[in-house]
Amino acid sequence: MSLESEGVVFITIKDGKVLLEQRPDSPSDIYAGTVLIPGGHIEIGETAPYAAKREIKEELGIRKPHCYLLGLVKYRYLEKSRLAHLFLVVPGREKIRNTQPEEGKHIWVPLEEARNTLSLEVSRKMLDMALDTIPRFKSDVRKRLVG
Repeated sequence: MSLESEGVVFITIKDGKVLLEQRPDSPSDIYAGTVLIPGGHIEIGETAPYAAKREIKEELGIRKPHCYLLGLVKYRYLEKSRLAHLFLVVPGREKIRNTQPEEGKHIWVPLEEARNTLSLEVSRKMLDMALDTIPRFKSDVRKRLVG
């Protein structure tokens, strides 16, 4: 499978809820109308961790995000091979806000409802990967994530 697109996806979990994005119905958006996990592209010359921090700052307004690479996910969407670098965001004290509302509406969904809310199977796979890693974090971090 030759790679045609590469990006970052960041799962933000806080107090037992996960941040999802409802994409607008726009003919120019390949994900129009879907509910998915926020993310973005990797610009030329960027590393995946740098791109994740830039995208988190741009989309969530978090200046110094604490994020952890969970893994890589290869998938196909609209007949193109894609690679997502999956990150988990551990919220600190900074307020999370939607700094790019034109990109989509942010919705906080309880973890137990998130799988059924996500539109794409690959998004559900990414959520499962994140949830599988939570028990490995120290107790203070787990508490911020799941309450």
